[in-house]
Amino acid sequence: MSTRPVWLLVSVGLAAGCVGTVDDSRGQPGPRPPTGGGGGGGVPASGGSGIPGGSGCQEAAPAVTAVRRLTRDEYASTLRDLLGDARGMVTVPFPKEGAGDDVLVDPRTLIVSPSWAANAMEAAEAAAKLAVANLPALLPCAPTGGEACARQFASTLGKRAFRRPLAPAEVDALMKVYAVGAEGGGFPHGIEVMLRALLQSPSFLYRVELGQREGSSGTALRLTPHEVAARLSYLLWGTAPDQPLMDAADRGQLATGDQIAAQARRLLGDPRAQERLAEFHGKWLGIDGLDEVAKDPQKYPQYDDKLEASMRDELKLFVGDVLKGDGRLETLFTAHFTYVDASLAPLYGVAPPAGGGMARVELDPAQRSGVLTSVGIIAAHTFADESEPIHRGKFVRERLLCTTPPDPPADLMVTPPMPKPGLSIRERLLEHSNVPACRACHELMDPIGLGFESYDGLGRFRTSEGGKPVDDHGSLTMTRDIDGPFQGAVELAQKLAGSAQVRQCLIDTAFQYAHGPDAGGDACVQQKLAQAFDGARHDVRELVIAITRADGFRYRRTIEGEVLPP
Repeated sequence: MSTRPVWLLVSVGLAAGCVGTVDDSRGQPGPRPPTGGGGGGGVPASGGSGIPGGSGCQEAAPAVTAVRRLTRDEYASTLRDLLGDARGMVTVPFPKEGAGDDVLVDPRTLIVSPSWAANAMEAAEAAAKLAVANLPALLPCAPTGGEACARQFASTLGKRAFRRPLAPAEVDALMKVYAVGAEGGGFPHGIEVMLRALLQSPSFLYRVELGQREGSSGTALRLTPHEVAARLSYLLWGTAPDQPLMDAADRGQLATGDQIAAQARRLLGDPRAQERLAEFHGKWLGIDGLDEVAKDPQKYPQYDDKLEASMRDELKLFVGDVLKGDGRLETLFTAHFTYVDASLAPLYGVAPPAGGGMARVELDPAQRSGVLTSVGIIAAHTFADESEPIHRGKFVRERLLCTTPPDPPADLMVTPPMPKPGLSIRERLLEHSNVPACRACHELMDPIGLGFESYDGLGRFRTSEGGKPVDDHGSLTMTRDIDGPFQGAVELAQKLAGSAQVRQCLIDTAFQYAHGPDAGGDACVQQKLAQAFDGARHDVRELVIAITRADGFRYRRTIEGEVLPP
């Protein structure tokens, strides 16, 4: 009887058993910390968990989930980069992780459940079978080398799979797995079974940051060079480190902020980084809300999966274009161009591009201004069939200003009033100001959302609604620097582009995207990032560099009761 299934059960058991996270947080994450505040998500203020020998003011080590499973997209990208052209390798339908109203998936929810482990086993078997079909391309040595070649394979591919060098005992364990497979099917089958084991190991499925004793303190644990390399590559590429980054880790050349920043600049020059940054902006702006949008097919017959995909592609291309240009936050809000295909062109009132596909077009500056008037962003925040100012105002308030309106009273019975014939949306929303329990929340959102009244549920520009001229005047209140009236979304975009609060919101969001929802940053790191961002004229790429250069990028906060590594 073959013992291969026994090993697979053990491997899956290890993966499924590692379902917790090395984290001292309790429960689910709360709301995003206030912009510019001290610590967020339980992170002490500067000095409470200071980094030994940090540069400038003393940063607090970020509270980071030390063991987190790869997301579905990270898994697919890592497998692709590990085994080369992996078309068809990842055919198992791993469930997509949902971030809800947050910009990123909470790392504490990324566990290997029994069903996820079963998917991982199936995917590993399929990937291993396809990979060994071309052994010469997979191996670092000649297959005729037998056991010696297998050991070299275990060490070299294992290092890439685990994103760190393997201990001798780990190589020996993999060789035992190889021996079981080789006994029943020769050298190729031994390599295949070993590869299955690698792809189901917790060291592959999880990003692990256990740290090292050197440079650590009782409150700040310094990451190993290879953990820093993995943190950097997954931030900027969403996949494992490439060979130059691993070589830098091997040589100890990721020990300073400048060394890490140099590698970050190299990685930012790769198309994978452009894709990753565009993905971040899409999450920040809430383009994923399109998944939850349901449009009336009678009112919007053109809205389908194809149009939704085009809206997503448009945002990626637009953000990518800005990032390849001046990269400035202001340009994201004020540019008068976008990308359209045959399905998007009618929504913008422009001619479809010749030859099909997506093409850059200039837009009417009186109607469009950057991401705020993108049809995909507007549609993603319009859940009803009308313009829906409430959700649009909530989007600006929460995503762009990083302020969360207060929750309604627990005992509030929300019964929308029956719309009176002939009333505009603006007139109907006046009901909120007449209900004290609603007023505190809606006065923060409704006046902002009403500024988008010139756009329908698909983001098309309009001048009338229900036979009446559109009234798109709005106002901002309780902001730090842009309170006051505005006329339409184009003027609103101009105000947001010049807002220090919006810039701070992006800093907070990007920092949490890099480290996790509990890593709100302290006053010291906020000061460093704001200075770097301002000094670079608000170039988003330089903000990313500043995050990687910060002392905290090489550390995580220690956990209560944690023993430092030997």
